[in-house]
Amino acid sequence: NNAMETLIQRFPAQYLWSYNRYKIPPEAPAIPSSLQR
Repeated sequence: NNAMETLIQRFPAQYLWSYNRYKIPPEAPAIPSSLQR
């Protein structure tokens, strides 16, 4: 992680800031509150 942080700090334009892995699509059903962190 430290190496990645260093690279991102040196070359921020090269980092993929819009990575969508953890974003929930708008058409997805709501997550029950019992499953939320």
